[in-house]
Amino acid sequence: MTLRFRDGTFRFTSFLAYFGIILLVPLFFLPVFMVLRQAFVDDANNFSLAIFTSLLRSSYIWRITGFTTLQALLSTILAIAIGLPGAYILSQFSFKGKFIIRAVSTVPFVLPPIIVVLGFVIFYGNNGFLNNFLMSIFKTSEPPLKILYSLKAIILAHGFYNFPICISLVAGYWEQVSDNSELASYTMGAKKLKTFLSITLPKIYPAILSSAALIFLFCFTSFAIILVLGGGPWFSTIEVEIYRQARVSFNLHSAAGLAIISIVISSVILMIYLLSQKRMMGNIAGYKKSVSRKSISIKPAAVGSILIGIYIAIAGLFVTAPIISVIFRSFQSQLTRAGSTYLSLKWYQQLFNIGQGALSLTASAFSNSILIALSAAAIAVPAAIGLSYFILTINPRKSYISELLFMLPLAVSSVILGLGYYLLSNIAGNLSINRLLIVSAHAIITLPFILRAVMPALRNMRQSYSSAALSLGARPVRVFFSIELPLLKNAIISGSVFAIAISLGEINATLILADEQTITIPLLLYRLIGSYNFYAACAVGTLLVAMCILLFSVFEYLREKL
Repeated sequence: MTLRFRDGTFRFTSFLAYFGIILLVPLFFLPVFMVLRQAFVDDANNFSLAIFTSLLRSSYIWRITGFTTLQALLSTILAIAIGLPGAYILSQFSFKGKFIIRAVSTVPFVLPPIIVVLGFVIFYGNNGFLNNFLMSIFKTSEPPLKILYSLKAIILAHGFYNFPICISLVAGYWEQVSDNSELASYTMGAKKLKTFLSITLPKIYPAILSSAALIFLFCFTSFAIILVLGGGPWFSTIEVEIYRQARVSFNLHSAAGLAIISIVISSVILMIYLLSQKRMMGNIAGYKKSVSRKSISIKPAAVGSILIGIYIAIAGLFVTAPIISVIFRSFQSQLTRAGSTYLSLKWYQQLFNIGQGALSLTASAFSNSILIALSAAAIAVPAAIGLSYFILTINPRKSYISELLFMLPLAVSSVILGLGYYLLSNIAGNLSINRLLIVSAHAIITLPFILRAVMPALRNMRQSYSSAALSLGARPVRVFFSIELPLLKNAIISGSVFAIAISLGEINATLILADEQTITIPLLLYRLIGSYNFYAACAVGTLLVAMCILLFSVFEYLREKL
């Protein structure tokens, strides 16, 4: 990619770039500033360093920070431990059930966190399917596995939710690098373990580091999983405490101090992720597989086939059991709280029956979620396209600075962003614009994910077509719409689908900004879970799962047809 080539179409795409930059200032940097300033002003709104200094000396602040880091680290280790075998299997072998690993690994990645929470409660709870099964086997009256509302539940849920990141990044990278060094090592008599540790592991290390950084970032800024499965202040993280301090205790100073710590740590992790991504792209050029080696399909040996089968079975059970439990529980009911369950469509009938208390909000929740998701995607997609052009057009040495700035919404949790919008709405004295604020927050939250989908496609796009069209006198606008946009369509569709899916499941900022009239599907689920109405929550969750499956099915169809 050359600067001269990008200068042609950038005369048009700069409009989209400026739109994205202008969007980030009031919708991201300003709300974040509104939160962070609270750590440096007193109750009279006067500047004071004493407040922030006292916050840094607070044992409470550092206890929360320590636990947040610990649970994120343990969750990352679990996710990497689950994902690496899958990445090895996908990248090194060819077998009939290969698609099962890919399908299973994408299930938790496309589901909203609140569904993961619900699935874990239904499957791993004291009265969940797993404990009921074990109690019937061992004839006990007490649940043998008491997992929920503990550190174990948090780590398990995070591992479940994030191990597909490891499989996707590491397998994709591993498939592209050459194995000539490994083959040479084998011919010289080296054992497989020694070859893996001395040659293969250093080669794929950037991909492992990249996936670990991204998983750590998601676990560090996790909110819904901690809020429900944490079970109390001893298992509270920075993001949950920011919400509690700001919206429950109205202590904005402590919330701001925690926000600063969160942003600093997350920004460092984000930089590690971006640098490891840069190293991966550089290494692929040096370790690129040849076409002849790439076309060879290696079938596993008998023992390998057994181990692969065991991994698929365990991973499949780990992933699908909580989701299947939600779906199955949605078709159950009880005559009394202590009575036995029976199959019923009661909850689905109530979902579409106006006048059933909280359930009467279902139609409004679904319509609100869909409208907010589509509106957020309509804002974020063109902004991401423009910002992608902007990043790849400027000086390569400075491109990673701009990329870090545009990716900062990934390092700033949506809880902090939602709190910033809340403070801005209080200053404006107008809380009636909450739906517009939610749309804006969702657009900023989804922007980094669209950027990560569009930028690689734009970076790898062939220059010759656009260069030829520009040299023949075609206008940049026509070149963009006739040549470049069609070449980017799959990446744009992919980014749009993920943006809509993320928006449909977003609860962090929405929980802070929504009023009684603006309720979304995740908020409805949170209320139902909080009132222990798990049957109705499972029915709503099943519909949300069906929406996500339909959404990605449409994506696959569009990718094939367009």
